[in-house]
Amino acid sequence: CNAMQRQVSRLRGLPVLVVGSGIGGLTAALALHRAGVPVQVCERKQQPMGRRTAVCLWESATTVFDRLGVGESVRLLGVPITRAEVYTSHGAPVGALDFHNASRGEVAEVLCVPRRNLLFLISSHLPASTLVYDANMTHYVERDESVTVYFTNRYASVW
Repeated sequence: CNAMQRQVSRLRGLPVLVVGSGIGGLTAALALHRAGVPVQVCERKQQPMGRRTAVCLWESATTVFDRLGVGESVRLLGVPITRAEVYTSHGAPVGALDFHNASRGEVAEVLCVPRRNLLFLISSHLPASTLVYDANMTHYVERDESVTVYFTNRYASVW
């Protein structure tokens, strides 16, 4: 944790560009924002929210959301699951996952969360100016003191 704090201390004041507004990109942006690092998220799509799918969040993920101050809100979005059964696309059973933690005598925290709702929740904790949509990055050029990021039909941004 101390090594990570040193890295963040070096970033303070330096802007960070996150490419992609998926769960990982938005969570990284929220962590940087909460640490006082200026951050911008560029997304190639015209709006966030993605497909109508769900994701399973294991205990390690909810711990990250707890540290970012949104853990309880994430838990309210999700449905706890204790067992999952896996089938092929033809309906044949493949196996089952039991989330009971025998070593601790308890059920591991696993939540099934609608992806769209999770993305909305995370983005709602970022300043609106952080998110830029319809910004498809094509490439970047690194120099000694800066990085120039190029986008289709838009602009070049120097970081």
